[in-house]
Amino acid sequence: MTWNNAVTTTKNGCTISLHVIPNSEQPQFPGPYNPWRNTIDITITANLHHNQGNQEIIITLAHFFSLNTQNITIIKGQKNRNKTIQLTTITKEKILQRLKDAYHEL
Repeated sequence: MTWNNAVTTTKNGCTISLHVIPNSEQPQFPGPYNPWRNTIDITITANLHHNQGNQEIIITLAHFFSLNTQNITIIKGQKNRNKTIQLTTITKEKILQRLKDAYHEL
C-alpha cells in the first residue's frame, strides 16, 4: 500500500490529506488509503458540526504520530470531510514509516 500521494513535504514539515468519516464508535487512524482522492481515511466519534470533529482529528493524529497538538494544524477543509493537515517537527519518511508499521500491526 502506498501513501506517498497523501503525504507531502513542505518547508514547515509535512501535510497529510485526510477523508473524515464522522459518527463512528471509536476514532481510528489510519484507515484505508483512497487512491481516487489521494487521502487516508480517519474515523472519529464526533459530528463534524461546531468544530468538535476538527479537535478530535488533531488529538487522534497527535497520539498516533507522538506529536504535541500544537504541531498539528488543519490548513484546508475546516468545514469539509476532506482535509489537509499540516504536521510540523516530523518528516515525510517518519510519517510513511509509522503508517507502514501501523498496517503491519493489524
